[in-house]
Amino acid sequence: MDKPFELQFYECLNERCELPTSVKNRLARQQVGYEGHLDFINILRDNLPGHFVILNDIFYKLPYKFTQIDTILITVHAIYRFEVKNLLSEFTYKEGFWYRKGERLSRNFFTQVKRAGEIFEEIIQNDGLYLPVQSQLVFINEDDTVKIFDQENVSPYLMRWELRSYLKKVVEDSRGGSMNPKEVAKYLMSKATEEHLVVDVMDKKLRALARSGILCENCDSWRVDVISRRYHILCKNCGRQEPKQRAVMRTICDYGVLYHEWPLTKSSVTEFIGEPSLEYIIKRTLRNYFELHSKGKASTYVNPAKRMKFAFKDEEFRYYSK
Repeated sequence: MDKPFELQFYECLNERCELPTSVKNRLARQQVGYEGHLDFINILRDNLPGHFVILNDIFYKLPYKFTQIDTILITVHAIYRFEVKNLLSEFTYKEGFWYRKGERLSRNFFTQVKRAGEIFEEIIQNDGLYLPVQSQLVFINEDDTVKIFDQENVSPYLMRWELRSYLKKVVEDSRGGSMNPKEVAKYLMSKATEEHLVVDVMDKKLRALARSGILCENCDSWRVDVISRRYHILCKNCGRQEPKQRAVMRTICDYGVLYHEWPLTKSSVTEFIGEPSLEYIIKRTLRNYFELHSKGKASTYVNPAKRMKFAFKDEEFRYYSK
C-alpha cells in the first residue's frame, strides 16, 4: 500500500531540512498511523477469502464536502467501511469527549467516522443505489491504550483483539450473497477523486529550506560523488554505491513530491539535481519513464507526485546498489 501523499511530502522534507518541532510531531503521528493501517490490511488479507475486494485510501468529494476513507471491504453481501486509528498514548472517551493523557481533545473520532460515512453514502445514493454499508472505527494498537467509558453517541468500533472474530462473522454473513465485488469496486473507484494533495501552506514554505541535489539512499547524506565512478554514485559518508540512473529517478520523484503542483521539466529537474555531468541521464530518464504532458521546446512531463518506491514499484535497473 502506498504511503499517503502528505506522509511522503513530510518525509522528503525531513531528509532535506531541519523541521520545526510541530511538523516533526505531525510526521511522527502520520508514520504511526501508516504502520497501523498496514497492520490492519495484513490482518484482513490473512482472514478473508481472495475474491473479496479491498480498497485503501479512497477519496470522495461533494460540493463543499471532502472525505478520505482508510479501507473499504467489498464482499458478496455488503460494503464495509473502516477508519483505522493507531493510538499509542493513553486515550479515553467519556461524557462525549476524547481525552489524551487527561487532556481534552477538540476532535472526536466517532464524529469524524459518522461524517465520512454520510458523505460516502450520499455519493452512492445520488446515483439511486442503495448498497448495504456498514462502518467500523478500528483501534489497531496492540497495547490496551484506549478506554471507552461512555457508550452513548459512539459509532460502532472494534479493538484489535476483536478483529479476527469479527472478520469470521463477515465471511459467514457473506454466504448466499449476490453482489459482484469487482463490479462494485469498479463503481466505487469511478466515483472517487484523486488524492487531495493538500499540505499546510506554511509547511510548503519549508521547501525553500530543503536542500536540493542527490542524497545518499542509505544515510541521506548529501556528500555524494557522481563523477569518479562510471555507472554509480558514491556516498562519501557511508560508502554506499547506487546506480546513477536509479539515483536520478529517485531524486526526480522526490522533487515531484516536494513540488507536486508543477509538471516536470528537464530544466527544473536539472537545476534541482545540480549535477551537469548527469544532464544526459536526466533527459533520458524523463523521456523513457515519465509520461509526456506537452511537447515543444521545453517539454513537460506528468508529475506522479509519488516517491520512486511507489511510482515505479517493479522497476529493475541494469546495475545494482552495493
